[in-house]
Amino acid sequence: PRASLETDIEKLVPDKSATMYIYGGDDKNSAVIVRYLKNLGYDKAFVLEGGLKAWKNAGYPTEEYFY
Repeated sequence: PRASLETDIEKLVPDKSATMYIYGGDDKNSAVIVRYLKNLGYDKAFVLEGGLKAWKNAGYPTEEYFY
């Protein structure tokens, strides 16, 4: 959820040079989050166009993280 992202991102991903692909219900919401991350200094944050479904359909690997 966006609310937890805003409060926890710097604890969860302290390395601001990390590459992040953001996906969600639609690419517009993901773009808002990418802008937010870039404002925090995460310059390698990108929208995963087409979401996780497109990523999996392209044959790329996935991992699940729980916190």
